[in-house]
Amino acid sequence: MEFDQLLEERYSVRKFSNQKVEKEKIDKILETARIAPTAVNYQPQRILVVEDPDNLAKLKECTRYHFHAPLAMILCYDKTVSWKDMHNRECGEVDVSIVATYMMLKLFDLGLGSTYVGSFDYKELIKQFNIPENYVPVMILPIGYPREDCVPGPMHDKRKPINAIVSYEEYTQGGIIMELLIKQLEELISPNEWFVTNLSNASALLMDAIDDLSWVGFYMMRAGELVLGPFQGKVACTHIKVGKGACGVCVQGDQTILIEDVTTFPGYIACDAEAKSEIVVPLHDEEGKVIAVLDVDSNSLGRFGDKEQELFEALGKVLEKSLWSEKADV
Repeated sequence: MEFDQLLEERYSVRKFSNQKVEKEKIDKILETARIAPTAVNYQPQRILVVEDPDNLAKLKECTRYHFHAPLAMILCYDKTVSWKDMHNRECGEVDVSIVATYMMLKLFDLGLGSTYVGSFDYKELIKQFNIPENYVPVMILPIGYPREDCVPGPMHDKRKPINAIVSYEEYTQGGIIMELLIKQLEELISPNEWFVTNLSNASALLMDAIDDLSWVGFYMMRAGELVLGPFQGKVACTHIKVGKGACGVCVQGDQTILIEDVTTFPGYIACDAEAKSEIVVPLHDEEGKVIAVLDVDSNSLGRFGDKEQELFEALGKVLEKSLWSEKADV
């Protein structure tokens, strides 16, 4: 298999057949682990191969994520061997992660599957497998032939755009410097345009420019309640009462509402069942009265934090100006 194809097609396997993994293939995986790079080439990786049924049963006592694989490898590092940098920071876990990546690519190339398991009972694992005191367990790799009904998970192909993960010269907000996004919004909004036109373009800009958003839009105050305005995303709730849900609470308290996990927010209104986190920013008229809200959702937990709040509040100040000329109609 070509290397680029291997990188693209490899996926986490969580369903395994009962077929035994041949020793020849096990040896090839372990040789790949042996030659993998480590800090200063100190090679602290220590690997325990587990394939005996009794020992696989022990492994099930240590983690629920064994997936009934016919083979597993426990990856540790020897803390007496691993390199420490000038600040005495331990590099063993990084080394093991590099080794595991090499192993997972090799075994996929051999027609096998695996997945990274970092959730296990640390003390129980040490006890069950008599792991030496100077060895630090990092992960477990269940390994085997993928079952016939095994397919990549639903998130496998959902990769972020390159500008969401790469910055040049300095780290930026989602690949776009805040000041640049504000400038783009200022240039996009025209005081001579109908506010619906401005907000429609604004929602499209934010949805396109900021990564990992599922919904961006506005709710406008009309007749004492919030009414759906321009947006980007799935169909949404059309009317929200003041004090209800994140948007209604935002209006009632005249403050930004930041929710890392929507299931923890009392009275949360689930317009989209897939939404996991949300931020709502109040928009004001010239007299400081809340006349609309900017509502932003994500399908990822904890997507919004202090930096995102600063960003959306700054954008809100720009958006408010587009509403002032329409105050009587809002």
